[in-house]
Amino acid sequence: MGRDLMELFHPERADLLADDRDLIVPAAAESLVAEVARVDVLIANLRAMYEATVSPLHRLA
Repeated sequence: MGRDLMELFHPERADLLADDRDLIVPAAAESLVAEVARVDVLIANLRAMYEATVSPLHRLA
């Protein structure tokens, strides 16, 4: 999804940053904001959370 979003917004002349650090770690989120100075939109990849919570539900049935 990240690559698709980058391709979508590039023609709009948006300044984009794709980053794969774990933003659950407070220091990682703080360093990201410090590096870019301003974040207008943050799109988080919640795949790990999905795999830990939703994905195992089919085993409960």
